Amino acid sequence: MTCDYLNDIDIDACDDRRESMQKFIEELKGKLAKTTQQSLSSEERSRVIDATMQAEEKRQETLQNELSQLSVLKFRRLNELHEIKQQKRNTDTEIQVQQIN
Repeated sequence: MTCDYLNDIDIDACDDRRESMQKFIEELKGKLAKTTQQSLSSEERSRVIDATMQAEEKRQETLQNELSQLSVLKFRRLNELHEIKQQKRNTDTEIQVQQIN
């Protein structure tokens, strides 16, 4: 049955078919809206994850810089400690030598 020709038209059948097609179109529109919303939600989640990852990378870079600075400071302090201990040994040795003389 077709609704293309006026002489072959069964008006009730065409109205039923038109209503059925309109319902089908509305269902498709609903599915499209839902899919679009899910897609936007996924995109938004992706943006949030990207922003979080960038912030974490920046934080890790900052921590790495601080760690590097602290390592240099530790090295300097250990060298100072070594020098102080060496000076103490030298002083102790001088004192012992003076006591012997």
